[in-house]
Amino acid sequence: MYSSQHSYSVSHAEHRPAHTQQPGRHAVAYRISTSFFGRRFYMAFFMGTERRGTERLEREGQIHSFTNILFSLVGLAWLVFWVSAVAIGLSVIGMYVLKSAVGINLLDGPSFLHPFFYG
Repeated sequence: MYSSQHSYSVSHAEHRPAHTQQPGRHAVAYRISTSFFGRRFYMAFFMGTERRGTERLEREGQIHSFTNILFSLVGLAWLVFWVSAVAIGLSVIGMYVLKSAVGINLLDGPSFLHPFFYG
């Protein structure tokens, strides 16, 4: 489960309360904590200039090539596209059902979608 390297990292980790951290160490420092079903969760987002050395970044596996970053961005764009497409599709279907339930007819005659929703 945990290697000796993990226990060394945990035992030598720097533990400081949030109020004692030095301000201005990151260009962007966003922290939020919330309760969800009786448990506490937190989210932290930091952005700023990289100060770790190349050797440390390589040792931790944090150096990524341009190709990896490009594939990640393309994958993220693909995910955003499909989530948006599904959300728009479900919205259109919901508005159609709501329009029909209220009895609003935009065109004369039955809709070609009517048999799919109302048999």
